[in-house]
Amino acid sequence: MTKKSAFFVLPRRLSGCLLAFLALSGTMVASATSHGHSVASVQQQQKITVTGVISDKSGPVIGANVLEKGTTNGTVTDLDGKYTLKVSPNATLIVKFLGYKDLQVSVAGRTVIDATLVEDSKALDEVVVVGYGTQKKVNLTGSVTSINVGELAESRPITNVSQALAGMAAGVQVSSSNNQPGNDNASIKVRGQGTLNNAAPLIIIDGVEAGINTVNPQDIESMSVLKDAASAAIYGSRAANGVILITTKQGKAGEFKIEYSGYLSFESIRNTLTPVSNYADYMELINEGYVNSKKAKFFSDATIRAWREDGGKNPLLYPNTDWIEETFRPATATNHVVSMSGGSEKLRFYTSFGYNDDPGVMENTGFKKYNGRLNLDANIKPWLKLGMQLSGYVSDMEPAAKYRSSGTVVDDVFTYTAATTPGMVFRAPDGRYGAMNSAEDAAQSANNNPLARLNSIAGGIRKNNFRSLFTGTLTPFAGFSVTGTYSYEFVDEQREVKPVFIDKWNFQTETVTSSNRGKSSISNSNSKVERYFNDMVMRYENRFIDKKLGLNTMLGASQELYRSKGFGATKYDMIDLNLDVLDAAVGEATASGTKTEWVMRSYFGRINLDWDN
Repeated sequence: MTKKSAFFVLPRRLSGCLLAFLALSGTMVASATSHGHSVASVQQQQKITVTGVISDKSGPVIGANVLEKGTTNGTVTDLDGKYTLKVSPNATLIVKFLGYKDLQVSVAGRTVIDATLVEDSKALDEVVVVGYGTQKKVNLTGSVTSINVGELAESRPITNVSQALAGMAAGVQVSSSNNQPGNDNASIKVRGQGTLNNAAPLIIIDGVEAGINTVNPQDIESMSVLKDAASAAIYGSRAANGVILITTKQGKAGEFKIEYSGYLSFESIRNTLTPVSNYADYMELINEGYVNSKKAKFFSDATIRAWREDGGKNPLLYPNTDWIEETFRPATATNHVVSMSGGSEKLRFYTSFGYNDDPGVMENTGFKKYNGRLNLDANIKPWLKLGMQLSGYVSDMEPAAKYRSSGTVVDDVFTYTAATTPGMVFRAPDGRYGAMNSAEDAAQSANNNPLARLNSIAGGIRKNNFRSLFTGTLTPFAGFSVTGTYSYEFVDEQREVKPVFIDKWNFQTETVTSSNRGKSSISNSNSKVERYFNDMVMRYENRFIDKKLGLNTMLGASQELYRSKGFGATKYDMIDLNLDVLDAAVGEATASGTKTEWVMRSYFGRINLDWDN
C-alpha cells in the first residue's frame, strides 16, 4: 500500500531501521509478507464471516470445534449449536466433537453453512490417558483432548514438542518469542491466561513432572491435554492451568523392528523488510528529514557525491550494506533418530538414539543435542509386572548470552541494528570488523555492528540430563492392582562465558575508530538439580448388575523431594585471552552460591461410575 505523505518531522536523526520503511521522493511505503505472499495478494482474499448451526440427529451440538483448515483460526458452538467465524472465501471448515467423525466442509464463498455430525462409535471406544490412569472416551466427564502424535511427527519435522503443539488442540495457545536453537521453548497456555504470574500447564511425562522438551518427540506414544478443574482435583494447585500428559513408547511382543526418522532442513529468515541499503539514498533521506525539521543537513554533498560516484566499485571504502543480508545467514540443520523395539510375551523393550544439530541463522547461536532412551517392561509372574525407563540427553549451546547481565546478544542485534547505517562494513574479507566509513557518521560514534555484537561473547552452555523410572505392578486378583513408582532425575548445567574484545575499523582511513577494550575476565557457573519422586496407587475395576454398572476406583499417595544448588565465580585479569579456565586469570575474584530444597506429600483418589457405558 502506497500513499503520498509528508516526510516524518523528528527533532533528531532518524535511525537506519526506521528508514527501512521509507522510499525515495517523499513517498512512504509499508511492505509486509504473509506466508510468502505480498500484501496485494492478501487483500484480494478478504475475510468473510461464516455463520451456521452444528447439530446431530438429536439436535444442536454444544461446544463443537469449528476450525479453518491449515490455521489456528477457530471457534466453538454456543448453547444453540451456533457459530460465527471469519475465514477466507475459499477456505475449508473442519468440525470436530468428541465421539463424532470429523467433518470437512468447503466454504466456496458461502456465508451460511450448517452441518450435521455423525457418531463415531470407534472413537468412543478409544482409550485416553488421564491423571493416574486411562479411560474410554465414552466415559469421560472432564475436558480432555487427545493429540495424534504419530500424525504430528509424520506431518512435519519437529525437534521441539512445545512448538509442535501449535494448532493441534482446541483451547491450547502456543506462542514463541525466541527461536534461537536450544533456547526456543514456546509458551503454552490452556484456555488462556489463568494466573497473574506463571500460567503454564503442568507437564507430566510417564507419570512424573518434567520439562516438556526433555523428551524426544519421536519417542512419544500418546499425548493428552486436561483442560478443566478435574485436572486440578487430581494434581493439585500446580494443575490450575491445565495438564499435558505424555507417555513414551513401549516395546511390543513380536517381530524385532528398527526404525529411522531424519530430516535435512535448509533454514533462512523470511524477508519481511526491505531496508534502504544504498548509502547515498540513505544520506539524502536523512538530510530531507533534517530539513523538514528546520535543521541543517546532516551529511555533506561531498560525502553523498563520493558514494554516488563510486557506485559499489570499492565496497570496502564505500559500502552499501544491507544489514539483513549481512546479519543473517542460510543454515542447514539435521535431525536423526534411530529406534529399535521388540520382545516376547515375557519381556519387551524400546530403545532409541537421537542427534540434532542446528547451527542457527545467526553466528554464535548453534546448538547440538544427543539423546537416548531405554524402556523395558517384563511379566515376571502372572501377578507381577516390572518396568524400567532410562533416558537422558547431552546438549551444547553456543553462548549468545550477555556477559554478567540478563538477555542475549541476539536481543542486541534487533535493538542496535536500528542505529546502524548502510555506510558500515560489517566484516572485511580479512576478518576485521568495521565501523562507520563516512566522516559524519564516524563523528557520531554510531558504531553498532551487529556481527561484532554476536561475536563479542565466547564460551558455551553444556547441559546433562539423566532420568530414571522404575515401576512395579502387583495384581493379586482380577480387577485389583497396586502400582509403585520410583523416579530420579539429575540435571547438570555448566556455563562458561568470557568477553571478546573486538576493534572496529574505518577502512577509508585504516584506523580503529572504536576500540572495545576492558578488563579481561572469565566467568564459570554450575547448577545442579535433583528430583526424587515415588508413589503408590491402588486401582479396582469391575462391572455389576449383569455388567450394566461399571465401577472404576483409584486411590494413591505420592511424595516428591526437590533439591537445587548453584555456584558461580568470576575472575579478572587473564594472562592469556585464549584460555578458558579460572586459573588463567590472576586478578580479583567474586563468587556466589545458592541452594533450594522443598518436599511435598500428596493424597488423591477418583471414583468413576457408568451405566451401560
